Amino acid sequence: MTCPHKAQPPKTCKPRRRRIPLPTRTRLEELFIFDRETGEFVHRHATGRVQAGDLAGTQHGEHRRISVDGERLYAHRLTAVMCGLPPFDDEVIDHENRMGADNRPTNLRIVTQRQNAFNTHPRRNNSTGVTGVSFNSRRGEFEAY
Repeated sequence: MTCPHKAQPPKTCKPRRRRIPLPTRTRLEELFIFDRETGEFVHRHATGRVQAGDLAGTQHGEHRRISVDGERLYAHRLTAVMCGLPPFDDEVIDHENRMGADNRPTNLRIVTQRQNAFNTHPRRNNSTGVTGVSFNSRRGEFEAY
């Protein structure tokens, strides 16, 4: 038996994430007040336990997630919608300063997954302190990869 979307045994097959469609800018403006300086969403209306003026969403690890019409969405994705830059299917939103809670539009950029992977801090075992450079001990010289 093979995985339905890959030609691999089912043990190593990970199910694909369901891509939740993003709400429109108009819908977000009905629900929230968006502050472009801080990248924060504030509730426009009181509903249930939420008061008008409360900060929207909850912190989920490094990122903030906000419920919109029953779907929990990352705040940086909603920020992209508010700024008119929703990512295409093969793109992701990168936090330039690597801080997931910082959703200011000036800190976000649309990139490919490969480009996003380069925006990391140097690994702990990095002896050079520079990403992409390592020391080849057999040859006794530094090399870029």
